[in-house]
Amino acid sequence: MDMTAKHSIAVGLSHRAIVLKLGLLYWAAIFLIDSVMWGIAGIDPLASAPAKLISCAAGVLMCIAISSVL
Repeated sequence: MDMTAKHSIAVGLSHRAIVLKLGLLYWAAIFLIDSVMWGIAGIDPLASAPAKLISCAAGVLMCIAISSVL
């Protein structure tokens, strides 16, 4: 394997790692913002956390599915 192929593989792996980190950061921010907004609306953030986690997990799975297709 020549040096160019090794470099392109390394760039592809680092790109995937960056995309994964940004995706997880995005969904963590969504969870926190959602908790604050529902807290302002009068809903206990701790009581609604399991439902929000399930919702965010479903969103993560949909993003993975769409990304793998594209």
